[in-house]
Amino acid sequence: MMRRFSLTTRLTACYAFIAAVLLLGMTWMIASMVSQHFLELDRETLVDKLSLIEGIVMRSHVSNDIAPRLQDALQNHPGLFVRVSQVNTGAVLFQSADFQFPPSMIEETQSPSGNELTVWRRGQEELRAMTREVKSNGDTPATWRIAAAVDTHNHEHFVRSLKRSLLAYAVVASVLSALLGWWAAHTGLSPLRDMKARAQAVTANRLDQRMPAESVPIEMADLAHSLNDMLQRLQADFQRLSEFSSDLAH
Repeated sequence: MMRRFSLTTRLTACYAFIAAVLLLGMTWMIASMVSQHFLELDRETLVDKLSLIEGIVMRSHVSNDIAPRLQDALQNHPGLFVRVSQVNTGAVLFQSADFQFPPSMIEETQSPSGNELTVWRRGQEELRAMTREVKSNGDTPATWRIAAAVDTHNHEHFVRSLKRSLLAYAVVASVLSALLGWWAAHTGLSPLRDMKARAQAVTANRLDQRMPAESVPIEMADLAHSLNDMLQRLQADFQRLSEFSSDLAH
């Protein structure tokens, strides 16, 4: 036989479920907004660095000057990786030390105005990159492919920590919501317990008991009045029955 749960238990479970859904939804929304913010931040960073590198390449009249100038311009940007290569020959003019771009980044070029990100993983790290082509006007005009990538390790670490904190908060808040829901349900249903106690006190000799219709919530007032009317009729019928039995005895 299926177990029946009390109204207090059902309301508590309902409060806890609603609180958990809302809190988990809030957790997902905040984490998604933070991730999107970092995505846009990385996009802006890459666009800015590509514009910087593009300007250096275009203003350099001698190809040999590009690498030293890029080294000076990018040395204070940790987590940024750059590769500049010639489109036709594939000759590498500049490349960040100990870093290799995937072949797709080297062989394919994205629109300079599209600002589309390429995302790939290198071990446990996720990187976001963007490419652009630029023509130099130096001693030997050439078309160069610029690839720039940023490491998202710090972003991912922050987002993971944020998710853990938000999930922990959601769990604790859901438990507290369940406890508060139980208290609210238990307190809100106290008039029903009072009515139950008065109903149990009704006997053949105590039909004058009445439900506290004036002190119960509006939702229970009609039930209390109906029970009082029933008790009133029972009392009247019992009184007539007692009088009839007394007459028969005489």
